[in-house]
Amino acid sequence: MSSKGKKILVLGATSGIAEATCRIWATEGASLFLVARNAEKLAAVAADMKTRGAAFVDSAVVDLDDTDQHPALLSHAINSLGSSTSR
Repeated sequence: MSSKGKKILVLGATSGIAEATCRIWATEGASLFLVARNAEKLAAVAADMKTRGAAFVDSAVVDLDDTDQHPALLSHAINSLGSSTSR
């Protein structure tokens, strides 16, 4: 099954399992919104996904333990992925 045209929110995007899975999705042309705590690692993962062929990549640095940030994060992801076809 292809991921082309799919829009995927990835929480904990710098973990080994998430990164390996994102590589598959990126090579299949998915649009990705990546979330992690470490800005430097997240930037490296996002750049790698773009290089591997993701149709669109955006990201946010968020500590998911801070549940007060969840509504804004989800809104950002929805808006970002919703407009990814025009970018």
